[in-house]
Amino acid sequence: MENRFKNILGLLSGEGCRGEMQMRFSPYLIEGFKEVGRNEYAYKFKLETGLSLMMKVADSDLQHRNEQTSLQFYLPASGDDVFTVVIEHYFGLLGLRGTDDFDSVELLCKLLMENMGTFLSTGAYLGIRPPQNNVVYASLNSMLHFLDEWSDEQIAKILSFHLAVMFKSLENNWDDSFTILKRLGDRA
Repeated sequence: MENRFKNILGLLSGEGCRGEMQMRFSPYLIEGFKEVGRNEYAYKFKLETGLSLMMKVADSDLQHRNEQTSLQFYLPASGDDVFTVVIEHYFGLLGLRGTDDFDSVELLCKLLMENMGTFLSTGAYLGIRPPQNNVVYASLNSMLHFLDEWSDEQIAKILSFHLAVMFKSLENNWDDSFTILKRLGDRA
C-alpha cells in the first residue's frame, strides 16, 4: 500500500502528467511531498504546495502558511476494502493568554460554535492541536474514505478537488472578528 499512496501523491503533484492532465489532477498545485511518519496502520506525508500562486495575492504570506499541510493514509482494517485519508492544514495560532481571560474564552467559544460539523459546506472541520512549546495550532481537517478497487487516478482526482475546495473556502472566508486567531505567517 505504501507504493500506492506514493503513486496517488505523485498524481496530485503532477508527476507523470503533462499539460491539461496535470492541471486536471492538481488544481491545488501540490509541488511535492515528503514522508514524515509511519506506523503499522498509517503513513503520514507533508505536502509542499503552491497555494499562494493559485490565490494570486500579491506579497502574500500564504506561501508560509500553506506549507503546514499533511495527508495521512490509514490502511484498511483486516478483511476490509476501504482506506482512509485524513487531511490536516495548520493555518493559524490561538492567542490564549490564560483561561481566566474572559475575552479569549468567549472568542474560542464563538470559533467552536462556527464549527458545526463542516466548514462552509466543504466537508471539513476546524480543530485545535494540543499545545506544543506553548503554542496551540488551529487546523482545518477532513477525513475521506476510498474503496480499494478505485483507481489511483480516481482517488487523486477526488483528493485534488477536495483540497482545492477546502482551502479556497478557508482563505476566502477568513473571519477577522476572531481576534483570538492569528494566521501563520501574518505579521504582528
